[in-house]
Amino acid sequence: MIKKLLVINKKSAMPILKSKKGFFFTFLAIMLVSILLIIFIKTPAAQSQKQSETVKIKVNLMNDFMLTLKNSYIPRILYFSAKEVLINFSRTEDPSIFQDSTGPANKPIDVFGTVFADNMSGQLNPLLLQISTISLSKLNIYSEINMSSFTLVQQDPWTLQVSGLYSIYIRSNESDIIFNVTQQNVSVLIPIDGFEDPLFARKAKLFSTNETTRIIKKSSNLHWDKDITAAFYQNKQYRESTNAPSFLDRVKGNYQSSSFGIETLIDPITYTPNANGYADIDYKFFTPISDCKYNSTDKSVVSNLYEIKYIQSGFYLDVEHIGKYNLTDQIGAPYSCPPPGP
Repeated sequence: MIKKLLVINKKSAMPILKSKKGFFFTFLAIMLVSILLIIFIKTPAAQSQKQSETVKIKVNLMNDFMLTLKNSYIPRILYFSAKEVLINFSRTEDPSIFQDSTGPANKPIDVFGTVFADNMSGQLNPLLLQISTISLSKLNIYSEINMSSFTLVQQDPWTLQVSGLYSIYIRSNESDIIFNVTQQNVSVLIPIDGFEDPLFARKAKLFSTNETTRIIKKSSNLHWDKDITAAFYQNKQYRESTNAPSFLDRVKGNYQSSSFGIETLIDPITYTPNANGYADIDYKFFTPISDCKYNSTDKSVVSNLYEIKYIQSGFYLDVEHIGKYNLTDQIGAPYSCPPPGP
């Protein structure tokens, strides 16, 4: 009886086991179908999200690149290009390339501006092309940068201002994202401290073989006396002077007085001879401007120069500069002016 019951129980257990397996496989099948449905349903959304993220990254990258161009690269290359052009100008021995003699007298042509613009384009174009090449190879961004309409003005005795217009066009390599900025102003300030003095570059060799150039070094002095002036002289520094030509005027070959003028003192031993009574001020000596005053009535000559031995034996200044450098107590013998010719 027991054996029979066991057999019955064994047989009755099979349907229960089969029902559990069926449930498991049914559940597994439902899960697989659900997963497949999830895959097919969710993939477009995932792909769309991925594409959206890719576009966002590209937009951010291109936006950052555009901002870097506007705020950093363009001002920097304008600064260094203009500085290089001005360095070359300061060494130009013939200033006639900056002057115009063909335009009407009442409307002169700014040849200096034209020459400056042409030289700026020559300096800038290789740099702009290099930026475009790097942006395409490293960032996969096509870029085109143009700069034009350059102007150069004297901001103050020690600073030049260079301005221009720039346009930027950038796009992704797939051309799906484009940024375009046109005709934007950019300006940079360039100190002349450290530049070669154009006046020395052109005139010094006529009077000296020892010093044919001089670097502009700004003096920080505001108050002058014999010791400060002596140090100023020894260090070959420059100071502001409204009777002297500015840096840009020196570049142009215009040695007239300027509200942005600068001047320096020269060594009478290095720069010889001084047979016509020139003060040892750069623009007066090299231009030259004589301080020996000739009276045509009685054919007499009056000197406006006096020796300042405290600075250097044989060093002469005119009355104006003796006052400017506070050297009244150091006035020595007047310069011996040559007699007038027949």
